[in-house]
Amino acid sequence: MAQHNTAKGLYRLMESRKVELKDISKATGIPKANISRLLNDKTSNPTLNTLIPLARYFDISVSDLIGDEVSSYSIDSKKLEQETIRHVKNAMQRHIDSFSAEFCS
Repeated sequence: MAQHNTAKGLYRLMESRKVELKDISKATGIPKANISRLLNDKTSNPTLNTLIPLARYFDISVSDLIGDEVSSYSIDSKKLEQETIRHVKNAMQRHIDSFSAEFCS
C-alpha cells in the first residue's frame, strides 16, 4: 500500500509545485524511467536511493513521501544518514562537473 500512497503523494507534489518528471529527474539524477515506474507501477518497490533524493527535492521527509507510519518500519538511522550524505555529495559533484564543463571548456 505504501507504493500506492507514494505515487499519489508524488503526483500531488508535482501538481502543487508545478514541476514535471523531467525537472525532478534533472535535479535529482534519478532517471525519468524510474520516476515514471514509481508513479505508474503499483508493484514498484522504490529503494532509499530513489526515495531520499525525491524527499530532499520536495523538502519533505521520506516518511511523508511514502505516506506511511514510520513506526511500522525498522529504520537504520545511521544507514539513512550515510545514504543522504552520499546523495548530497553526488549532487554537488554533478553540479561542479556541469559548471566545469560549461565554463572551463
